[in-house]
Amino acid sequence: MEIPLSSSDKIEEEKASESFNDGGKDVEVEIFDKYLDLLKDEIAIGDAAAAYALKNIHLIAEELGQALSRDRLVPLLSEAQESVETCLLTSFCDAWYALSKCIGADSLAPIVNSLEFMLNQEEPTVRNAAIEIITKIIDDHKPADSPSFELVDTVLIQMVQRLVSNEWFAGATSACYMIPKIYKFASEGCQNELRQSFQQLCEAEMYTVKLAAARNLKDIIQQVELDHAISMFWLVLKNMSIENQEDLRSHAVESCIVFAQRCTPEQNLNFNYPILKAAAQDSSWKVRDFIARIFQKIYDTLGEDEVREHLLDSHLGLLVDPNDMVKTSTIESFSEWSGILSLEMIRLYIPTLDLLAKNSPKEIRQSVCKALALFAMKLNKEDVKLIVAPTMIYLLNDLYMDVRLCVLQNIHLICDREDFYGIIGDKLIETVDKVIENPQWRHRLVIAEQLTSFFSHFGSSIFENNFSSVLFKLLLDSVWKVRNAVLISLEKICNECGSIWAVKYILGELLILYYKPEASVYAGNTSYSLRITMIQALVAVAKSIDAANMMTHIMPLLMKAVSDPIPNIRFVAVNAMSNLFVIYKNEDPEMFFQAKCALVKLTKDTDIDVQYYSKRALETYISSFSKSSEI
Repeated sequence: MEIPLSSSDKIEEEKASESFNDGGKDVEVEIFDKYLDLLKDEIAIGDAAAAYALKNIHLIAEELGQALSRDRLVPLLSEAQESVETCLLTSFCDAWYALSKCIGADSLAPIVNSLEFMLNQEEPTVRNAAIEIITKIIDDHKPADSPSFELVDTVLIQMVQRLVSNEWFAGATSACYMIPKIYKFASEGCQNELRQSFQQLCEAEMYTVKLAAARNLKDIIQQVELDHAISMFWLVLKNMSIENQEDLRSHAVESCIVFAQRCTPEQNLNFNYPILKAAAQDSSWKVRDFIARIFQKIYDTLGEDEVREHLLDSHLGLLVDPNDMVKTSTIESFSEWSGILSLEMIRLYIPTLDLLAKNSPKEIRQSVCKALALFAMKLNKEDVKLIVAPTMIYLLNDLYMDVRLCVLQNIHLICDREDFYGIIGDKLIETVDKVIENPQWRHRLVIAEQLTSFFSHFGSSIFENNFSSVLFKLLLDSVWKVRNAVLISLEKICNECGSIWAVKYILGELLILYYKPEASVYAGNTSYSLRITMIQALVAVAKSIDAANMMTHIMPLLMKAVSDPIPNIRFVAVNAMSNLFVIYKNEDPEMFFQAKCALVKLTKDTDIDVQYYSKRALETYISSFSKSSEI
């Protein structure tokens, strides 16, 4: 069956044989009438046919030329869009943008006017698409030598005025989003009209319109001259901050911060501080929660001195808000940026944080710990011990393990080697011992990830006496993620301590766990998974020890492992050998001759994975020692 061609396809098919004109050549308008009628029919069909036709509208426009596109195609689409289903209107928006690239800058007005239909639609995605297209058209065609754009002054200003006066909420809502986007492209006189229109929208009776205006008020305040912001929008902002609807009051806070950024300290004292203080004590917990979450913006905008003098009490009040959700939002936000505070400000916050540490839910206590950790990073050692450590030590005794682990992750900030043998060290060891017996593997994962920090901060002696047993116990954990974290920590520790320490305190125990697990105090089972873990651990250690110790202790074990009856162990041992070739690529390749022979044999192993990775390991051997062979 023959598939009928679309309008754009037919034009492509016949354009070689049909002549047309954009001025000067003979034009067979009847031919294009036929294709325009076909386009109209495709749009009327709807669904995929209409979407496809609109997607390729630029092909038709290119064939018609600028004049016919402006005179025939634009009116056709403008009429057609009024009768299609809503789901097609975003495709029309894209089509209008494609046409804007084809008909020339002097013919944009009909396209922009046609988009007004979209701006009056109830569906927000259609309105947003139309606003985006209008913005793109302006960006594409704005003059480089002038801040204003004639299209804005002659077409869009009138459109905005119609939208504002429209009784249907959709048009006025679109105007709320349009005005901030076109304001900077308007001439001075038209900017005044836009300011008046936006002021009118802020005072609209319909809540939907007023909410849209509230969302965009900050963008207008940011663009207009300060005198206009004060004379036209400060009263609007003040009225919005005492509206009955909590969403409007929240948006007023956001706009107030933008306004404050442009004002002098004296102006802020009169205009913005009263609004921000009122929001921090708002009757709605949602408004208080909102300002709590964005308080860092207030701090960044106003600076520490202004906040300390005028808004510190408001923030401290939010930290102890009677609503737990507000309190949680405040401390969670604060724990992200508290590290930027000065010592003077830190001292002012400490009493409140100490209170929260003793009389709050565990989530809040965790955030208190994070905030204190940021404080500690900013302070010297003496100030940490005096200001931060007492509360952190208190939290280290918390009933909930999550809180204690939060302290443990930051223990290096409050406890040095000389402080370890005391209350903090005892509580730390107690916490670690409880965690490794804890059924929650995520708690054990935290300890596994902190092993490197313990070694680096407390030194090898304290680590050997208090944490080496923890390392081996977690290395045999039932959860892979915990074991993997220990392997990463083990590699870092051995790299830091060097070959002698690794051989003396780590390597021997790993060999016992592999050869005679029943003789080790750490092994709870003798399954083959234990041997796999030990092989992986030996590779981690091998990266830090000399070749002689590797050949004496590790290679014999791997030679035995590649003959293990369990394929998984052979597979892991093969990969381990491959890693050793890379680690010791600068050594004499003859030392790995037996390993190479074993791998050649394993290329014919009964397990296909062992075969494959044995071949890969041999390739690694060749690439690692090729230079040595040449020498």
